[in-house]
Amino acid sequence: MRTYFWKYFSVFLLFAMMSHVYAQGIKSVRFNEIMLNNQNNYQDEFGDRNAWVEIFNSGYSTINVGGCYLTNDPENPTKYRIPKGLPNTILAPRSYATFIFSGNSDRGVFQVGFRLDSVGYLALYDQSGKFLIDSFSYAYPEMPADISFGIYENDKTHQWQQMEEPSPNMVNYNVIEKTRAEKFYENDRHGFVITLTIMSVVFLALLLLAIIFTFTGKFFKKQAGKSQQPKQQQTDLPAPIKPLADNNDDDMPAIAMTLHLYFDNQHEVEQTGFYLNPQHGQSPWGAKALNFRQLPK
Repeated sequence: MRTYFWKYFSVFLLFAMMSHVYAQGIKSVRFNEIMLNNQNNYQDEFGDRNAWVEIFNSGYSTINVGGCYLTNDPENPTKYRIPKGLPNTILAPRSYATFIFSGNSDRGVFQVGFRLDSVGYLALYDQSGKFLIDSFSYAYPEMPADISFGIYENDKTHQWQQMEEPSPNMVNYNVIEKTRAEKFYENDRHGFVITLTIMSVVFLALLLLAIIFTFTGKFFKKQAGKSQQPKQQQTDLPAPIKPLADNNDDDMPAIAMTLHLYFDNQHEVEQTGFYLNPQHGQSPWGAKALNFRQLPK
């Protein structure tokens, strides 16, 4: 029992979500322009000129208006059904479709089966005939010929107003916005400003590069100079001999021993002086076994 409940509940939830997404998409379709007294303007494929209404898909998803309803009677929302299953009724994002109110729907997809009066009401319903997509009321009892009313695309208020020029199946613009290049050309026809701007940019770029390379070169040059400085050579020269102090009794035995060994030929003769020959390997200077005798001569 619970399994069937969850199955039916899932199906119901899926249909609810799909209908919500559909409603959100179809809501982007709206009436965009209308002409009631068409004398020398829009002509259909049969050469006739009748009242027409333009609808606009203002969204960014594809919408199929096939099966939707057009009506001029608030009490009868399903007065005229747009043919279903035809590729012509599929509106691409930001695209348009124009319906001709000729009163003869047998002529084609966009030929509506009723006519429009100079004062009235027009509405667009979804395929169920219950969800109102868009509607508007109008009253133009003395409408001049070939004059249309619509919503300008660049008008943020989206208010209906008289069009400067009818534009079925086209975007409605009251003032054509100029590009930045066109505006710049109007302010600088001879190119002085653009020339100075380009030269200033190039000059500043070259100056910046020169500053960077100058400081970079000085820095690396300084680092190279530090690495090429000769290191102080360490010498192993013996420390200078301090002169003997007068009447120093501690130095006399060393001098006497040196002279004794000198006369016994137990030293090396050097130009810088004479030194004792080490015996029995390396020994300290004060080793008595090598330097003193028990009975000196």
